[in-house]
Amino acid sequence: MNVPNPPDSPQPDPRGSRWLGFGLFWLILVGGGMVSGIIVSAAGMLFHGLGLAYGLAGLLPWIAPLVLAIWLANKGKTRTAQGIAFGFLSLFAVGLLLVAACFGILALGGFGNWH
Repeated sequence: MNVPNPPDSPQPDPRGSRWLGFGLFWLILVGGGMVSGIIVSAAGMLFHGLGLAYGLAGLLPWIAPLVLAIWLANKGKTRTAQGIAFGFLSLFAVGLLLVAACFGILALGGFGNWH
């Protein structure tokens, strides 16, 4: 009996995955924010007078996805870098929706008459 060979499984795209980039963005932002917060809190208990360093440490979770996206784009993983960019866009969209919801609550009579 002649059995045909099973089809090969599709090869992953060499340019990466947008979903991977999106997930990396949120993992770095949320996880990095927690880790940097713990480190800054611990360092604040041990050392005093390093206010600027603490502020810069708080920016690391925001800078790290940007640096990672540039590095991935230079390595040819452009789809993963696009996923990180989509992560930034989704963060902007969530912020915009929250601001719109707050103004909607205020306009509906939550705090005075806006007419």
